[in-house]
Order: sequence, then structure tokens, then C-alpha cells
Amino acid sequence: MEKDHDRSPYLNTVQAAHYLNISPKTLEKMRVVGGGPNFRKHGGRVVYTRPDLDLWSERHKQDITHSPQLPHDPHDDDPTDPTTPPRSQTSCPEPSL
Repeated sequence: MEKDHDRSPYLNTVQAAHYLNISPKTLEKMRVVGGGPNFRKHGGRVVYTRPDLDLWSERHKQDITHSPQLPHDPHDDDPTDPTTPPRSQTSCPEPSL
């Protein structure tokens, strides 16, 4: 016999973490710093839906374990291109003599 909470479309933090195979603490931290799945607050309760968890997981799908170095695009250095962000100071100041 199913219990009422088994049919609920909402998962609490422990259930959502179990669903994603991560620790509840990791899920809690992601709620604070960002980068985690969408959640809802029902009163004081934080809840998740399976579709939101699946979408978050799908967006984090990767085919390699590291971020590849992208080749340098010379257009990135074009100061006349309005989409080029300003470069920060990367050189060290000359030492005083």
C-alpha cells in the first residue's frame, strides 16, 4: 500500500540528494552558493521536483573529465569589436631601482 508522501511530486532535500546520488550537504551548499537544481519553498520547507532534478543533471552532462583549453581566437583582442570585454592589467609593474 502506497503512503500519501510516496505519491507526492515533491522531494525533500534528503530524497532529492538520494535521487541525484549526492550528499544532502552538497545540495544544501548549492542552494546557498548557486549552481544547484531549481527548488521551491513551501512555507519553510525546501522541495524539489524530479523534472527539475533531471533537467539540472542533463545540463551537467559531460563527455570528458576536464575542461579543454580552447584555441586562442585573435578576434578576442580586437579593441574595435564592441563585444570584446576590456582586458585587465596582467603585467607586473617595473621594479623600483
